[in-house]
Amino acid sequence: MWVNALLFFVVGTVVGSFLNVVIYRLPRNESIAFPPSHCPKCNHKLAPWDLIPILSYLFLEGRCRYCGEPISWQYPVVETITGLLFAVASFLPLPEMIFFIIFVCFSIAISWIDLQTMLIPEVLILPLIAVLVLSRTYTYQWFILTGAFSLFLIHLIIHLIVPDGFGMGDVFYAAAVGLMLSPHLLLVWFVTTYALGTIVGLSLIGLNKMERKTPLPFAPIMFAGTLITYFFGSYIYNWYLTLFL
Repeated sequence: MWVNALLFFVVGTVVGSFLNVVIYRLPRNESIAFPPSHCPKCNHKLAPWDLIPILSYLFLEGRCRYCGEPISWQYPVVETITGLLFAVASFLPLPEMIFFIIFVCFSIAISWIDLQTMLIPEVLILPLIAVLVLSRTYTYQWFILTGAFSLFLIHLIIHLIVPDGFGMGDVFYAAAVGLMLSPHLLLVWFVTTYALGTIVGLSLIGLNKMERKTPLPFAPIMFAGTLITYFFGSYIYNWYLTLFL
């Protein structure tokens, strides 16, 4: 079991390396396939030993082998997060493991791009929704579709009332979240996610990192709320029931 987890971690770091390419190139309208991986500062083509996830960054001490410019810490962080979540996925039963891995890959790219640009590319969010809808339909999990529609509708209403609060990318991502969670956990997700958003927002304001009216990239917070709810939502839900019922 733990050997599988280690194998999944290694595969996850490789996938994370590819996600870094997506995160960097997609907002710049560059091809994710060509040209081959290169230093964004000096444009030198990277050798295979420069592309070993996590380890290359450590061996090179965070600097390009060819020009000496610093390498963004984004690269090892994305690779590590992806690897860890793949390792966690190895403990899930099929087909849920596949759904989780698909969601994680798209969500990491979506979250990081949202952090950097305040935009969620349609080329990522729409395929994610399509794949999850087909997957849930194929496995006859129709009830999950109702939760996805509910989250989509709630966030669409919020977007229409407060246009600066959410973009349509957030609205569609909420639908994707609904496709990952059982309907009875959506309230847990809602409370968890918005509590996280409040804590992060107030903390950044308190540290003078953002102003009160500055929009907050919400996809990373929604993703974090989804992970918490996915793994701990049932415990939170049952605790809530024992408290008030």
